[in-house]
Amino acid sequence: MLSIDIKKTIETSSGHVVMEIRMEIPAHERLALTGVSGSGKTTLLRMLAGLTEPDSGRIYWQDQPWFDSEKKINHPPERRAVGFVFQDYALFPNMTIYENLAFALSEPDDEAVRRMLQLTELEGLASRRPDTLSGGQKQRVALARALIRKPVLLLMDEPLAAMDTALRKKMQQEILTLWNEAPSMMVWVSHDMAEICRLSNRVCVLDNGRMAKLGNPMDVYHDKHLSGKFRMDGEVVGMEPNDTIFILTIASGEQLIRVVATASDVASLQIGDRVTVVSKAFNPIIIKQN
Repeated sequence: MLSIDIKKTIETSSGHVVMEIRMEIPAHERLALTGVSGSGKTTLLRMLAGLTEPDSGRIYWQDQPWFDSEKKINHPPERRAVGFVFQDYALFPNMTIYENLAFALSEPDDEAVRRMLQLTELEGLASRRPDTLSGGQKQRVALARALIRKPVLLLMDEPLAAMDTALRKKMQQEILTLWNEAPSMMVWVSHDMAEICRLSNRVCVLDNGRMAKLGNPMDVYHDKHLSGKFRMDGEVVGMEPNDTIFILTIASGEQLIRVVATASDVASLQIGDRVTVVSKAFNPIIIKQN
């Protein structure tokens, strides 16, 4: 369990505000942070990582203090068992991929590096340098480097923001696969609702440094007052069997829509598919997009 109770003065579009965060993150939880620009998402990640110091408060992993202003404790990142994936990857350009992973370890461990290269399907790229890799390959290296330390907390700052839709979906699945291989707490920043629904157990919406909403993504985003007569495009983020029907959850813009579907409707669908939903008198017709 990670316990957070901190304050930090930050600058927002409304001027200086006091950021106040109080929450507990269970082990193995995947928590997404979202909100408008300047709401404090990246600042919170940096405080958890030990890269930015809170003004006051406490951050404890189990009974171990990472930060405690009263006790004047502020451990650096290397003492927090944290892995950080930056949006720009932050790979060392003068090192090979193997050397980038090895550098993250406190002592040489060729077996650990080889195992992580195999897990992330980077074995064939081990001797190459970052400037010869694609965006998706760089992201895999950044994830591998963060995970090789076996962190109790994995932090990611909009890790997929610069990728196109197809690559984002592929990397989402790779993140889940890697997390399942070595589960840890995961706290990450995203503005993509479909991505949040797919990767997170809970989502925290920040607004001017405060926690405006916290809960299951389906509950946080679901609009219970949506009209029954509409046409929309969206992405399938959930499919739940319910007796003889299915409940589809579709992300469209800034909303999540739940619709009833038949077995024939979902026969050719899978999570991540783009669909068009046409509803007339609460009788939705779901059309898979090519």
